[in-house]
Amino acid sequence: MGTAAAGNAMFEMLTTVTFAEEGGKTKQILRTRVIKSTPEAPRYLAGMEAGWTQSLERLTAYLAAHS
Repeated sequence: MGTAAAGNAMFEMLTTVTFAEEGGKTKQILRTRVIKSTPEAPRYLAGMEAGWTQSLERLTAYLAAHS
């Protein structure tokens, strides 16, 4: 949930993560659906894909370094 400066939620989302085997590897599918949003939300939601991508890339790098 994104939160505005006043502490009020700007949006509410439902995120589903699915893991599936594909060619001997694990494929992760991440889907997010906006359930409710305010007029301020779109500018924050626009960066959501990039944010998730960066977070998952960092997780991949961490796991590779610590396995």
